[in-house]
Amino acid sequence: MAGFQHLGPLGAIVAMVLGSIPTTAFAAGPAKVVLVTDAAVPTVRVEPLESKSLMIPACRGVVWQRFDEKEARYVPISKRSCGVMSPGQIVPAQGKSFAVDGPVSDGDVVRAVVVTGLECTVGKPFALADCTKVVVLEGSTMTVRGAGG
Repeated sequence: MAGFQHLGPLGAIVAMVLGSIPTTAFAAGPAKVVLVTDAAVPTVRVEPLESKSLMIPACRGVVWQRFDEKEARYVPISKRSCGVMSPGQIVPAQGKSFAVDGPVSDGDVVRAVVVTGLECTVGKPFALADCTKVVVLEGSTMTVRGAGG
């Protein structure tokens, strides 16, 4: 988990997904995380910034977090379980959108953390895809409005 302790419980998830892949945590990377403002639920779009192929792990590639006021930090809220190791998702040139996949209530402050891999081998699970570079991107915070919980 070296290098990801500052993420708390998310650090363990990121470390599991990445294994021994060389990573750059929260660096300016090969993509940007854009808020989708016209969506019914919190949503981000991952947009490649380079012409090289961009991949996201099929499981836990995008982890949503909620700010916990009691703990004064972000905590993971993504609830989707991981099945067998699946090939990573290729991000098309126009980007790919990801909606929140955990419970949110009106007033929650949330963000998405996205694991991206550059020039990975297509058709292999992310951890085995021999990516030349892996970058963890942190999306902007957004306040949930109109959610029932």
